[in-house]
Amino acid sequence: MLVGPTTSAMVVTASKGTILPTTIAKLFVDNGYRTKSNGTAWSAFSFTADYFGFKEYHTTSDYSKAMEYLDRGYYIISACGSGLFTTSGHYIFLTSSDKNNIKVYDPYLYKNKFNTSSRKKANAKVSKNTVTVSKGNFKKYANVKKYFIFSNDKGQGNTKKIVKKAKIKNTVGKKKILKSNCILYSKKNLKGKKYTYKKNTKVKILKNINKNVDYVQVIATKRKAYINTKNYK
Repeated sequence: MLVGPTTSAMVVTASKGTILPTTIAKLFVDNGYRTKSNGTAWSAFSFTADYFGFKEYHTTSDYSKAMEYLDRGYYIISACGSGLFTTSGHYIFLTSSDKNNIKVYDPYLYKNKFNTSSRKKANAKVSKNTVTVSKGNFKKYANVKKYFIFSNDKGQGNTKKIVKKAKIKNTVGKKKILKSNCILYSKKNLKGKKYTYKKNTKVKILKNINKNVDYVQVIATKRKAYINTKNYK
Protein backbone atom coordinates (compact mmCIF):
# COMPACT_ATOMS: atom_id res chain seq x y z
CA MET A 1 0.00 0.00 0.00
CA LEU A 2 1.48 3.34 -1.07
CA VAL A 3 0.42 5.30 1.98
CA GLY A 4 2.48 8.41 1.17
CA PRO A 5 0.90 8.98 -2.26
CA THR A 6 -2.50 7.94 -0.89
CA THR A 7 -2.50 10.48 1.95
CA SER A 8 -1.21 13.14 -0.46
CA ALA A 9 -4.04 12.31 -2.87
CA MET A 10 -6.47 12.63 0.02
CA VAL A 11 -5.31 16.10 0.97
CA VAL A 12 -5.15 17.31 -2.64
CA THR A 13 -8.63 15.93 -3.36
CA ALA A 14 -10.06 17.48 -0.20
CA SER A 15 -8.53 20.90 -0.81
CA LYS A 16 -7.94 21.35 -4.54
CA GLY A 17 -9.84 18.77 -6.61
CA THR A 18 -10.04 15.06 -7.29
CA ILE A 19 -6.82 13.16 -8.02
CA LEU A 20 -5.89 9.48 -7.83
CA PRO A 21 -3.16 8.01 -5.57
CA THR A 22 -1.60 6.42 -8.67
CA THR A 23 -1.18 9.87 -10.24
CA ILE A 24 0.52 11.17 -7.10
CA ALA A 25 2.70 8.04 -6.92
CA LYS A 26 3.95 8.66 -10.45
CA LEU A 27 4.68 12.31 -9.64
CA PHE A 28 6.70 11.25 -6.59
CA VAL A 29 8.69 8.67 -8.55
CA ASP A 30 9.31 11.02 -11.49
CA ASN A 31 10.48 13.80 -9.18
CA GLY A 32 12.71 11.77 -6.88
CA TYR A 33 10.63 11.50 -3.70
CA ARG A 34 10.70 7.72 -3.28
CA THR A 35 13.18 6.48 -0.67
CA LYS A 36 15.59 3.56 -1.04
CA SER A 37 13.18 1.44 1.00
CA ASN A 38 10.35 2.31 -1.45
CA GLY A 39 8.73 4.67 1.04
CA THR A 40 7.88 8.34 0.62
CA ALA A 41 10.35 11.04 1.66
CA TRP A 42 9.04 13.75 3.98
CA SER A 43 10.12 16.32 1.40
CA ALA A 44 7.39 14.94 -0.90
CA PHE A 45 4.80 16.89 1.06
CA SER A 46 6.37 20.31 0.51
CA PHE A 47 6.64 19.31 -3.16
CA THR A 48 2.91 18.49 -3.11
CA ALA A 49 2.06 21.85 -1.58
CA ASP A 50 4.15 23.76 -4.14
CA TYR A 51 3.17 21.63 -7.12
CA PHE A 52 -0.57 21.98 -6.57
CA GLY A 53 -0.41 25.60 -5.46
CA PHE A 54 -1.67 25.38 -1.89
CA LYS A 55 -2.14 28.80 -0.35
CA GLU A 56 -0.41 27.71 2.88
CA TYR A 57 1.88 24.91 4.00
CA HIS A 58 3.45 24.43 7.43
CA THR A 59 5.30 21.73 9.35
CA THR A 60 5.68 21.11 13.05
CA SER A 61 6.52 18.39 15.53
CA ASP A 62 4.43 20.09 18.20
CA TYR A 63 1.07 18.42 18.90
CA SER A 64 -0.58 21.55 20.33
CA LYS A 65 0.41 23.68 17.36
CA ALA A 66 -0.86 21.03 14.95
CA MET A 67 -4.19 20.89 16.78
CA GLU A 68 -4.55 24.65 16.51
CA TYR A 69 -4.35 24.35 12.73
CA LEU A 70 -6.69 21.34 12.61
CA ASP A 71 -9.28 23.13 14.75
CA ARG A 72 -9.13 26.02 12.27
CA GLY A 73 -10.01 23.75 9.34
CA TYR A 74 -6.59 22.94 7.92
CA TYR A 75 -5.74 19.44 6.70
CA ILE A 76 -2.83 17.48 8.14
CA ILE A 77 -0.74 14.52 7.06
CA SER A 78 0.90 12.91 10.09
CA ALA A 79 4.04 10.78 9.99
CA CYS A 80 3.64 8.13 12.68
CA GLY A 81 6.07 5.79 14.35
CA SER A 82 5.16 2.53 16.08
CA GLY A 83 1.94 3.01 18.02
CA LEU A 84 -1.80 3.26 17.43
CA PHE A 85 -1.68 3.22 13.62
CA THR A 86 1.41 1.16 12.76
CA THR A 87 4.16 -1.10 14.03
CA SER A 88 6.82 0.69 11.96
CA GLY A 89 6.31 3.88 9.93
CA HIS A 90 3.06 5.18 8.49
CA TYR A 91 1.22 8.25 7.15
CA ILE A 92 -2.35 9.16 8.09
CA PHE A 93 -4.64 12.03 7.08
CA LEU A 94 -6.28 14.16 9.79
CA THR A 95 -9.43 15.58 8.23
CA SER A 96 -11.15 17.48 11.02
CA SER A 97 -11.61 17.89 14.74
CA ASP A 98 -14.04 19.10 17.35
CA LYS A 99 -13.55 19.97 21.00
CA ASN A 100 -12.73 16.39 22.00
CA ASN A 101 -12.07 14.23 18.94
CA ILE A 102 -10.05 13.90 15.74
CA LYS A 103 -11.29 12.29 12.53
CA VAL A 104 -8.66 10.31 10.68
CA TYR A 105 -8.44 8.64 7.27
CA ASP A 106 -6.03 5.73 7.58
CA PRO A 107 -4.89 4.43 4.15
CA TYR A 108 -4.05 1.08 5.73
CA LEU A 109 -7.31 0.43 7.56
CA TYR A 110 -8.49 -3.14 8.02
CA LYS A 111 -11.03 -5.03 10.10
CA ASN A 112 -10.29 -5.10 13.84
CA LYS A 113 -7.14 -3.03 13.44
CA PHE A 114 -7.78 -1.23 16.71
CA ASN A 115 -8.99 -4.27 18.67
CA THR A 116 -5.56 -5.67 19.53
CA SER A 117 -4.37 -5.67 23.12
CA SER A 118 -1.88 -2.86 22.46
CA ARG A 119 -4.34 -0.63 20.58
CA LYS A 120 -7.79 -1.07 22.09
CA LYS A 121 -6.92 1.14 25.06
CA ALA A 122 -6.98 4.12 22.67
CA ASN A 123 -10.72 3.46 22.17
CA ALA A 124 -10.58 4.37 18.47
CA LYS A 125 -13.94 4.05 16.72
CA VAL A 126 -14.29 3.08 13.04
CA SER A 127 -17.22 4.08 10.84
CA LYS A 128 -16.80 3.06 7.19
CA ASN A 129 -13.43 4.60 6.22
CA THR A 130 -13.17 7.09 9.09
CA VAL A 131 -11.42 6.57 12.42
CA THR A 132 -12.47 8.76 15.35
CA VAL A 133 -10.15 9.02 18.33
CA SER A 134 -10.09 11.41 21.27
CA LYS A 135 -7.48 14.13 21.18
CA GLY A 136 -5.99 12.88 24.42
CA ASN A 137 -5.61 9.32 23.18
CA PHE A 138 -4.28 10.46 19.83
CA LYS A 139 -1.57 12.45 21.57
CA LYS A 140 -0.77 9.55 23.89
CA TYR A 141 -0.79 6.63 21.44
CA ALA A 142 -0.36 7.84 17.84
CA ASN A 143 3.39 8.51 18.20
CA VAL A 144 3.44 11.24 15.56
CA LYS A 145 6.93 12.31 14.50
CA LYS A 146 5.94 15.17 12.19
CA TYR A 147 2.83 17.05 11.08
CA PHE A 148 2.56 18.36 7.50
CA ILE A 149 -0.13 21.04 7.41
CA PHE A 150 -2.05 22.13 4.30
CA SER A 151 -4.55 24.92 3.85
CA ASN A 152 -8.14 24.07 2.96
CA ASP A 153 -8.45 25.88 -0.36
CA LYS A 154 -12.06 24.78 -0.82
CA GLY A 155 -11.66 23.25 -4.27
CA GLN A 156 -9.78 26.16 -5.80
CA GLY A 157 -7.69 24.20 -8.26
CA ASN A 158 -7.94 22.18 -11.45
CA THR A 159 -5.82 19.13 -10.73
CA LYS A 160 -6.20 17.67 -14.21
CA LYS A 161 -4.84 20.84 -15.76
CA ILE A 162 -1.99 21.00 -13.24
CA VAL A 163 -0.90 17.42 -13.85
CA LYS A 164 -1.13 17.89 -17.62
CA LYS A 165 1.32 20.77 -17.34
CA ALA A 166 3.64 18.81 -15.10
CA LYS A 167 6.01 17.44 -17.71
CA ILE A 168 9.59 18.49 -17.01
CA LYS A 169 11.29 20.38 -19.80
CA ASN A 170 14.36 18.46 -20.93
CA THR A 171 17.41 20.70 -20.54
CA VAL A 172 20.03 17.95 -20.24
CA GLY A 173 23.33 18.95 -21.83
CA LYS A 174 22.67 22.67 -21.66
CA LYS A 175 25.04 25.03 -19.89
CA LYS A 176 23.82 27.55 -17.36
CA ILE A 177 25.32 30.47 -15.44
CA LEU A 178 24.58 31.12 -11.77
CA LYS A 179 22.82 34.44 -11.27
CA SER A 180 24.22 34.94 -7.75
CA ASN A 181 26.23 33.19 -5.06
CA CYS A 182 24.46 29.93 -4.24
CA ILE A 183 24.72 26.50 -2.66
CA LEU A 184 24.84 23.14 -4.42
CA TYR A 185 24.00 19.95 -2.54
CA SER A 186 25.18 16.35 -2.49
CA LYS A 187 21.61 14.98 -2.32
CA LYS A 188 18.72 15.50 -4.71
CA ASN A 189 16.38 16.63 -1.94
CA LEU A 190 18.78 19.59 -1.55
CA LYS A 191 20.28 18.29 1.65
CA GLY A 192 23.55 16.66 2.63
CA LYS A 193 26.93 18.27 1.98
CA LYS A 194 26.83 21.88 0.84
CA TYR A 195 29.08 23.43 -1.79
CA THR A 196 29.15 27.21 -2.18
CA TYR A 197 29.72 28.71 -5.62
CA LYS A 198 30.00 32.30 -6.73
CA LYS A 199 27.93 34.34 -9.13
CA ASN A 200 28.64 33.61 -12.82
CA THR A 201 29.88 30.07 -12.16
CA LYS A 202 29.12 27.89 -15.20
CA VAL A 203 27.44 24.48 -14.85
CA LYS A 204 26.35 21.77 -17.26
CA ILE A 205 23.01 20.02 -16.68
CA LEU A 206 23.41 16.25 -16.43
CA LYS A 207 19.88 15.32 -15.37
CA ASN A 208 16.55 17.01 -14.73
CA ILE A 209 15.38 15.68 -11.35
CA ASN A 210 12.15 17.69 -11.23
CA LYS A 211 10.98 21.14 -12.22
CA ASN A 212 12.91 22.67 -9.30
CA VAL A 213 16.07 20.54 -9.13
CA ASP A 214 18.81 19.62 -11.63
CA TYR A 215 21.84 17.39 -11.29
CA VAL A 216 24.75 19.41 -12.68
CA GLN A 217 28.49 19.41 -13.15
CA VAL A 218 30.49 22.53 -12.34
CA ILE A 219 32.53 23.09 -15.49
CA ALA A 220 35.60 24.53 -13.76
CA THR A 221 35.94 21.96 -10.97
CA LYS A 222 34.11 18.93 -12.47
CA ARG A 223 32.16 18.57 -9.23
CA LYS A 224 28.73 16.96 -9.62
CA ALA A 225 25.91 18.08 -7.35
CA TYR A 226 22.28 19.12 -7.17
CA ILE A 227 21.00 22.65 -7.61
CA ASN A 228 17.75 24.55 -7.27
CA THR A 229 16.92 25.72 -10.79
CA LYS A 230 15.94 29.17 -9.56
CA ASN A 231 19.67 29.91 -9.27
CA TYR A 232 20.16 30.04 -13.05
CA LYS A 233 20.34 33.32 -14.93
